[in-house]
Amino acid sequence: MKEKKKLKYKRSFGRIIINTFIGIFGLLVFGIIISFGIMQTSTFRSWLKNKVVTTVDQSINGTISISKIQGTILTSFYLNNVSVTTGQDTVFIAEKVGLNINPFRMLIGQIYIAKFLLVNSKINFREISNNRWNYETLLKISPPVVKNDTTVQKDSLNFPFNLVVKNLIVTNLSFSKKTLKYLYTSNIYDTMNFDDIVIDNFNLNASAAADFN
Repeated sequence: MKEKKKLKYKRSFGRIIINTFIGIFGLLVFGIIISFGIMQTSTFRSWLKNKVVTTVDQSINGTISISKIQGTILTSFYLNNVSVTTGQDTVFIAEKVGLNINPFRMLIGQIYIAKFLLVNSKINFREISNNRWNYETLLKISPPVVKNDTTVQKDSLNFPFNLVVKNLIVTNLSFSKKTLKYLYTSNIYDTMNFDDIVIDNFNLNASAAADFN
């Protein structure tokens, strides 16, 4: 009789452990479903858009504008009507910037971008003074930090992930790079003039991979 009671006790204890793990797993799944549902609401997307705009504006000498954020957020997101300005210059503008990713690939040390999309965009680089460009004014440059030990460990510079871009899609890109001399000109050249570059309606469909280790 005692042996049967002990066996019953052991089975009950094992059942408790199994039920506990099932309960924890159920709570995690429920939490993920709730979180995913919240991410699909317009309130969350509006909050996220404002958060992104505020964070970027604090990080650059300029402003970023985004009209709407779409997508599942976890695996894909699309930014509509994006623009980056500094002073009176619009350095970058795009009708849509999209990104599809597989976050589970990070478990094997890989940043996997299933699709990067850039639609109807314009990039405007122009010289605003002698050897100084408008995009350079976007950067907030901190004063250098002087350290006694200038030795840099090689391993500390390694990026822990490989980058894979399955589909890189660029549709109708316009690019302009002009020095002060050619700022208001619209010349056509027989050879490349790197001081006056204008590219219109550029399209690209490619893939890429990079190993930073």
